[in-house]
Amino acid sequence: MTEELEVKAAEQQTEARPSAGKVLAEARERLGLSVAEVAHQLRLSSRQIEALEADDPTSLPGKTFMRGFLRNYARLLQLDPEPLLALCQPEPSQIQPIAVPMGKIEFGGKRRLMPFGDHSGKPWAKQAAIIGVAVLALSWGVVEFFQRQPTHQNAAVKSAGETTMVLSLPQAESPVQTAPVTDQAAGPTPAAAPVAPATVEAPVPSAPPLADVGGQRLQFAFDSDAWVEVKDGSGKVIFNQLNPKGSQQSVRGNPPLSLVIGNASHVRLTYNDKPVDLAPHTRVDVARLTIE
Repeated sequence: MTEELEVKAAEQQTEARPSAGKVLAEARERLGLSVAEVAHQLRLSSRQIEALEADDPTSLPGKTFMRGFLRNYARLLQLDPEPLLALCQPEPSQIQPIAVPMGKIEFGGKRRLMPFGDHSGKPWAKQAAIIGVAVLALSWGVVEFFQRQPTHQNAAVKSAGETTMVLSLPQAESPVQTAPVTDQAAGPTPAAAPVAPATVEAPVPSAPPLADVGGQRLQFAFDSDAWVEVKDGSGKVIFNQLNPKGSQQSVRGNPPLSLVIGNASHVRLTYNDKPVDLAPHTRVDVARLTIE
């Protein structure tokens, strides 16, 4: 009876403990990103991303590589990787002791038990220790390499069915120039004391926009976490990042401007202060459109 209760308690504890792959999958779906988009960002295959989300280390090069992939995946989704790495550690109840075979050796007619495999004095044991240290150093270098890989690159490829929207641009207003006013005397006046020239204050420069200066202006308001990528007319990526809930972004660029917006139902877009409806351009909560 006691053993059955212990087994049930262990099963309940295992079910209550979420897996790292499940946390990553839920965060990705919440941001409106597909497996292919995440694989492109991390320079991995879609099969490896699915293996991470399924907590399947057998489809990955090894546990060391899995931890490096998981750390980069968490940073891409703006999650703290340390709690996820802790979820990958086996629980103390899952660690099985290793049995060491014992042998009998006689000393002065008496038999004593000693473990086999204690051959530290042999040359091959020293070589095995050196090889083990080299393997650990190589594994650490591989993990560091993957941690330094860039996490923000092109999020998606423009689909063939991408729509194009043309908005009329407001005409630039010609600047109004004012002629200097000079005081003319109606007649001769008595000499007066010289007047000190008025000091002219230098204009205060305005704060630069958040993205490239020049071109047309895009403004984003985020009601939830959302990914945005913007390319200018030359195909250059001028804006590409994950934006937190409640934030706003302003981007300037030369048209035509190509946009990819994840979690589009929670993003409000204006183009030169004119609202843009994202619904006609949205599929699976990802909007793709070109503004000319």
